[in-house]
Order: sequence, then C-alpha cells, then structure tokens
Amino acid sequence: MIKKFLANKQGNYKVVQWPNPPLYLWLICTVIARFSEGDIKTGFSALATAAIFTWAYLEIIQGESYFRKALGFVVVSAVIYGFFSP
Repeated sequence: MIKKFLANKQGNYKVVQWPNPPLYLWLICTVIARFSEGDIKTGFSALATAAIFTWAYLEIIQGESYFRKALGFVVVSAVIYGFFSP
C-alpha cells in the first residue's frame, strides 16, 4: 500500500520532484517579500501565494503519485484556510 502511495504508474518513487517553475517563483517572491516593506512586500507576497496555489493545483491534477496529489491538496487547503483566518 505504501509503494502504491509513493510510486507512479511505472513503479518509480516520486516523492521529490524538482525543479518546478511555480515553486521557483514562490521561493523568489517569498524571499523578496521577506526583505521588503510596504506595497512591494504586499505585491510579492500576493505573487508568492498565487505561485504556491498554482503549484499545488498542478500537483492535484498532474501529480505523479498519490503522495504528490495529497501534498497538493494539503497546500491548497492551507492557502484557502489562510484567506479566511485572522
């Protein structure tokens, strides 16, 4: 059961998969927002959120293993929760 959760259709384990353009964008925007202030911080923070949401959505629909699909679902859920939490 664990192998089915972590492996793709060919039986290869696909837990970590790098690089991913939305992840690169998220990382860059997060670093820039961390060291910025004001409107620039707000803008890069919004771009980072959009990038990580895009990455998670793509994992849900195109993920190579059930683990990656579940990870995408967890991240999408966390982003949506973040919109509604104080």
